[in-house]
Amino acid sequence: MAAGIKLLFVAGVLAAGAALYGAGKGHDIDEVRSTSLWWAALGGVALMVVLSAAVAKSTRQRDTPAGLADAGRWLGLRRFLVDHGDFEQAPATSVAIWDAYLGWAATFGLAPVAVESLPLGSEDDCRAWSAFGGTWRRVRIRYPRWRPGWGRHPLMAIAAGLLWVALAGAAIYGLGALATADQFDRYGIDRWIDLGAALLGIVVGVIAAYSFVAVVSGVADLFRTVEVTGVVLRRRTRGRSSPRAPRFVRWLADQDAPADPPRVRWVLAVDDGEGPVVDAWSVPIGTYGSVRQGALVQATVTPLLRHVRSIATTTVVRSVRVEAAPAAADGTHSDPALVDAAARLAEQRFSRR
Repeated sequence: MAAGIKLLFVAGVLAAGAALYGAGKGHDIDEVRSTSLWWAALGGVALMVVLSAAVAKSTRQRDTPAGLADAGRWLGLRRFLVDHGDFEQAPATSVAIWDAYLGWAATFGLAPVAVESLPLGSEDDCRAWSAFGGTWRRVRIRYPRWRPGWGRHPLMAIAAGLLWVALAGAAIYGLGALATADQFDRYGIDRWIDLGAALLGIVVGVIAAYSFVAVVSGVADLFRTVEVTGVVLRRRTRGRSSPRAPRFVRWLADQDAPADPPRVRWVLAVDDGEGPVVDAWSVPIGTYGSVRQGALVQATVTPLLRHVRSIATTTVVRSVRVEAAPAAADGTHSDPALVDAAARLAEQRFSRR
């Protein structure tokens, strides 16, 4: 295509040059500029430049016999849907009647009501539809970041918590000694020293209390586990803001962890059908790689820290019967009963029979 553009441009330049030569032959320059052929030649050059630039920037493609044949079949399918179906006001639940034809109609823009009533679009990290437990419902997903010891092995939570409690205790002791020192009295700043020590003591006290909660949770989870069966709604990586632990500590926590891991947490959001909120679990990279989104899993976790001791995939949830879901209350809101229809439409939208 680029060679054709160059050839077209060169042809235009040669044609304009020939016109200029014909206009100027036997005339001086002032007479040439006054002739209409001169202006036609300049206009031709400008036109060729504009056309060449437009063609170079265009993304259009020429039709091919195979492309025309495919387009004819698609247009024929669209005409068939227009003539033999009434999809203009068809709800998404009518997929039980129309099956794949509703997907084709949505592709051609013939089923606006069905498309608008479905939660199609980019997948939301914090919102998901789930039918686990027998009832369609919208689930809110949380990614705990500041919860004490969340996702850690109980022993790791106890060790880290005790370390921070000890450091906080030492800091409070030092601040107390600083506040009671007399060497600042002669400078007249003892009141400011006391105020600063008090404020820092409050901050350090909060850190100590936070770490103590992690220690208590770790002790409570040492010998307790619960069995959770549910569907993996989201499989994500989240940024990590906490300092990276030493390599031997990371190895103790996760022997499959890379030597130089990225500053992310690997999390799984598993819905057990118990409530409208799911707290995502922080898992090792090996566990994260072995589980897929949409899988039905059985996991053994600690009750407070939600440390995943083991997890196994039992099956992959592919679809749920639409008839088992409740009907929409009105046509103005997304209907949780239509999530399966949305999945089927998405699968059929750009596939061929």
